[in-house]
Amino acid sequence: MLLRVSLALLLVSRVAAAADFVEVRLMVDGHERLYQYHLPPATCGVSNLPVVMFLHGGGGSANGTRTTIGEQASDRNCYIHVFPEGTRLPGGGAAWTPGDCVGLSSQSGYSGPSTPPGCAAGPEQAGVNDVHYIAAVLDDLKAKTAFNARRVYAGGWSHGGGMTHRLACELSDRITAIAPMEGTIKVAQCTPARAVPVIEWGSLGDTTSPFGGGNGDTSVPYSVFVHLAVSNLPPYQSPTSTFVVQSVVVPGATDSVKQWLGGKDGSAVILHTLSSQLPHNWLNENPPAFDWQETNWAFFSQYALPAGVGRQRAVRH
Repeated sequence: MLLRVSLALLLVSRVAAAADFVEVRLMVDGHERLYQYHLPPATCGVSNLPVVMFLHGGGGSANGTRTTIGEQASDRNCYIHVFPEGTRLPGGGAAWTPGDCVGLSSQSGYSGPSTPPGCAAGPEQAGVNDVHYIAAVLDDLKAKTAFNARRVYAGGWSHGGGMTHRLACELSDRITAIAPMEGTIKVAQCTPARAVPVIEWGSLGDTTSPFGGGNGDTSVPYSVFVHLAVSNLPPYQSPTSTFVVQSVVVPGATDSVKQWLGGKDGSAVILHTLSSQLPHNWLNENPPAFDWQETNWAFFSQYALPAGVGRQRAVRH
C-alpha cells in the first residue's frame, strides 16, 4: 500500500512539474522555432496579465535559462514569464540576431570587423530575423493567454541583452520597456517611433562583454548614450540622480545607479554599474549579489504602452 501511495505521489509530482511551463514550436520566416512560457498562480487571474520575456545568452537555451532563474518572481508579481530561444548553432547552443556592429560610431567601443558579418553570430546568414520571431511569439502567446498587450517587457543577458536593444529600436510598438544585462547595442541605427524605457546593467568585472567595449562588443556607456539620444534626455555625464547600493550577499560589492528621468514619451534610462567583484554571469548565482528580477520588475511595472499602440500585428510565420 505504501509503495502504491509513493508511486501515486511521484506521478502527481511529475504532472505538476510538467504543467509548470508550456513549450511551443512555431514556424517563423521558414524556420522552426520554439519558446517556453510559465503562467503565474490562478490567484493572479487568467487574462490581461503582463508579460516579461527573458532572452538567454549566446550558446544558451530557453529551458536552461528558465531552470536557472526560476519562476518565483513571476509567481510573486503575477506576470507571464516567457523564454524565447535563439537559432540553434551547429556546435550546440543558440544565438540571436542583435545586429552586426557594422557602421557603428567610432565612440561605440567596438573593435571587431567593420564589414559584414561584423560581430554577427551566424543566424543572420541563414536568413533569420529575431525581430520577426519575437513578434511571432507575441502573436502566438496572445492567442493562448490573452495577455495585456500594453505591458510587454523584454530582458536579456549577454547576447540576449544585445537583442533587447534591437527590440527597443525596431519593435517599439510591441515592447514596453527593456532590461539588457551584460549585453550591449549592436545596431547602427536606432530610430524607433516611440522612446522605450531602459534599465541597463553592466559590471566593471565583466571580461566577456567589457563595460568599456572591446572583445567584439560595444561599450555600456555607448548603449546608454544611444537610448538617451532617442529619449531626448541629458547626456551621459549629466544624470538626473545617482546613488549607490551595497550588496547584502557579496561583501564589498556595490551597484552605482544613474537615472535619467522625464524623457520623450515618458521614458527613462537607468544604468546599474556593478563593482569589479562581479563577473559576466553574476546574475546566475543563487542568490545573486543584487535582486535583479525584482529591480527590473519595479522598473517595468511603471510603464504601459499608450492606448491603441500595443496591438497584435501579423508577421510572416
